[in-house]
Amino acid sequence: MISTTAAFAFSWVCGLVLYKLFTTGRRKKTYPPGPPTVSILGNAHIFPKKRAHIRLTEWSRMYGDIYSLMIGNGVVAVISSYAAVKELLDKQSSITGDRPNFHIGDVVTGGVHLAQMQSNDPNWSLMRKAARSMMTVPKCNEHLPIQRAEAIQFMHEILENPALYPKHAERYTYSVISSVVYGIRAPNLKGQEITDFYHFLDLWNRYNEPGRHPPVDLIPILKYVPMRWALWKREAKVVRNLRQAHYYSLLDRVQKRVDRGASFGAFMEQIVQDYESTGMDRELMASLGGGLLEGGSDTTSSYLKTLRLALVAFPEAQHKAHEEMDRVVGPDRLPELQDIENLPYIRAIIKEVQRWRPPAPLSLPHATSQDAHYGGYVVPRGATIFLNMWAIAHDDNLYENPEKFWPDRYIKAEFGTRDGVDVSAFRHTLGFGGGKRICPGINLANNSIQINTMNLIWAFDFLKMIDSATKRPIDVDVNNYTEALLISPNPFPCDMKVRSPQHAELINQALQESASTFQQFEDILP
Repeated sequence: MISTTAAFAFSWVCGLVLYKLFTTGRRKKTYPPGPPTVSILGNAHIFPKKRAHIRLTEWSRMYGDIYSLMIGNGVVAVISSYAAVKELLDKQSSITGDRPNFHIGDVVTGGVHLAQMQSNDPNWSLMRKAARSMMTVPKCNEHLPIQRAEAIQFMHEILENPALYPKHAERYTYSVISSVVYGIRAPNLKGQEITDFYHFLDLWNRYNEPGRHPPVDLIPILKYVPMRWALWKREAKVVRNLRQAHYYSLLDRVQKRVDRGASFGAFMEQIVQDYESTGMDRELMASLGGGLLEGGSDTTSSYLKTLRLALVAFPEAQHKAHEEMDRVVGPDRLPELQDIENLPYIRAIIKEVQRWRPPAPLSLPHATSQDAHYGGYVVPRGATIFLNMWAIAHDDNLYENPEKFWPDRYIKAEFGTRDGVDVSAFRHTLGFGGGKRICPGINLANNSIQINTMNLIWAFDFLKMIDSATKRPIDVDVNNYTEALLISPNPFPCDMKVRSPQHAELINQALQESASTFQQFEDILP
């Protein structure tokens, strides 16, 4: 009797193991289609570890605007059309507005990062509400003086040392958001805070790239691998220590200013003063400010770097932009933000930069809190959703010659599309995400993008570098981008020259006039 029972139990266990082996990694018929799977792994063995957006775009051409990848029994849905974004992320936002579990990210951030927290976390709602209150249109209009002044300094820095354009762009974006959030600007590149910030932000972005780290959330046992054998744990510790030191230091400087009664309206001053009523502890306050600093710095600097690349690589677009700028603004004054309404080709350049090389080609992943439906398929509860903006922006069915930087497409059609394309689901804010996870900093970012695009085109010629040996222009590689969650061009040869002595004189004069604007943001406390 005992031997029969034991044999039955053994057979049952073996059957269960075989069933698991047979079914784990398989795609259910109700899920969106996708690449063939293998037992246990599903598609984990073919998930790209670098430049994932390129491979995921290739699959979208094979499997349609929604397809799925199996990572073990976990489901990853990739959406690659405006219609899918509108239906899944916007209309069904209440069930697709979550974030997937991200243990590695939680190790780095302590689980309190505005962009990565679960939407059912009360702290996320608290931080989101505070962030949105700071980024309304009226509030962003209050920030315009410092944005204008920083943009003038950006032009002046290029005048002085055009070879450091990427660093100047980083200083500009960091200084603007740091001024708005903390009331502390970065007056030059020598400050250690900028070096430290972009060092850990670069590590963090590369660390966040899909496929870059092991699937800890799908294979939880990996969490217990000793640190000496787990590179991701060692990297996470480094990034966490750097982030905490930076954000707590900034928060402490704000606290000291508040304590001595020297507040002048910076966002974190209000948070520090009202921390009891907001319910935020010190860690939440540091994370809120830091998250805003990250979100406001990297994407805009990426835009500015790509703008330069596009104008160098496609001089015909630059010529048209110069002609429009000279006709509307002229050489006797700097552009003003209100000029943008009379500059349709400049607006087209902005849209084309954002389409041609989106800073976050896969955005930040969403997750489903319940089963979602699209196109007759089920995206199950707990699935990860990637918004493949690269695939949408480079869809030959939507855009004529999508690899070419051609702003004229937005002169011909509002959304830059081919004739006859249904644009009912299109929106210009796609680059800022979707649903309740859409970036709260849209208004501030758009102001920076518009001000600087006008200024740079008004002030400078963007030229190819001349080879000293051949005396011929050096072509630039428009595909040489960083490998990270947020991408930007790698260094490339470029010759930037001010368009005339009159332009240079106006920039110098405007910088002198900006001194009073800068003064209140130049916090001298250590």
